[in-house]
Amino acid sequence: MNDDTPPWAARLRREREDRLLSLRGLATLLREVAGAEAQLAEPQSLCRMIRFWEAGANQPSALYRKLLCRAFDLSEADLFGRHQVGPPVPWEIAPHGRTAMTDHVAPELVDYFATQLEGHYKADMYLGPHHLIPTVIAQYQLIRDLSGQAPDVLRRELLRVGTAYAALVGWLYQDAGELRQSAGWRAETLDAAHRAHDPQLVAYALVNKAMLRTDTQDGPGVVDLATAVMADKRQLCAKVQV
Repeated sequence: MNDDTPPWAARLRREREDRLLSLRGLATLLREVAGAEAQLAEPQSLCRMIRFWEAGANQPSALYRKLLCRAFDLSEADLFGRHQVGPPVPWEIAPHGRTAMTDHVAPELVDYFATQLEGHYKADMYLGPHHLIPTVIAQYQLIRDLSGQAPDVLRRELLRVGTAYAALVGWLYQDAGELRQSAGWRAETLDAAHRAHDPQLVAYALVNKAMLRTDTQDGPGVVDLATAVMADKRQLCAKVQV
């Protein structure tokens, strides 16, 4: 636990662990105490939210504070202290279409952008690269701006999603035959993967750079990059190895 973790965040984790609950176990319990009528996040998203709360990276909203108190059979004063946390305000649209950031970036945005990304891959089959490139670039820039305002844990989650967006832009340019632009986005993908501290994504970004070099007929470059990826293949998932 980081020394900078707020007392309420440390208390949340301690209460969960004292009850021998996993993140998924607490997520299930929250959905149970909320009842069928409450519109809560899906279990996977709830697990992510709980992890961020316990790290002090994001504050639970009023609804989730009440549910946590109900799940632990504690008052808000007991669980969150006298100075209770306030509801997060993730972001709002300012005049002229610019994005104005507040002090908090909602972790739910990670799943939002991931879902949007799936839709972009489907749209690519019907629209082709040229129609999709501006949209994906705009969303990547938004993710990058959000990550700059987010605390460490959430920033890396956003950077992981951002890596996938940058990779898609690189592919779209490659598919359009615009290899110079693709190379720039392949480099951006690698940079984002390193910032996310994710070895799988770093390897994935290198694979993408190797695939681009097949189109530029740079055989030695392909071999060098592929060899670099496989230098420690034991830590890589099967998809990256293939």
